[in-house]
Amino acid sequence: MISSKFPEDDPRYTYACFIDAIIQKRYKDALEYCQLTWVKTTENPVNMLKQYFDGIEIRRCVYIKTTKTELNTAVVCDLKVKLEVKMGLIRPLFTKRKYKPRLIKEKGIRKPDVNGAWGVNPVSALKLI
Repeated sequence: MISSKFPEDDPRYTYACFIDAIIQKRYKDALEYCQLTWVKTTENPVNMLKQYFDGIEIRRCVYIKTTKTELNTAVVCDLKVKLEVKMGLIRPLFTKRKYKPRLIKEKGIRKPDVNGAWGVNPVSALKLI
């Protein structure tokens, strides 16, 4: 499990737990690592995760790195990740693709807070670099 490489208060830990649950198609478990505002304001968030990720087969997470960006603060963090994903239906092959998910640290709905919990914004999870 890739999450064991990071301390629990690290956004990379949160993303690793999220992607591990997604890889195993455990969407309800993945909600625990999603951005609080997204979970609480999305109608049927488990179904939305299924819609986002059922069409893509992720084999494994190759790496997770923090990126240097103006938006990285104590409550917002963009990551650079490389995932091994299955591409193609007729002659499928696995390829490595880079993504840039965003994590937000919140204590309540629309309440970013340094004392809150990191959460992956699922809408950004498959944003290609």
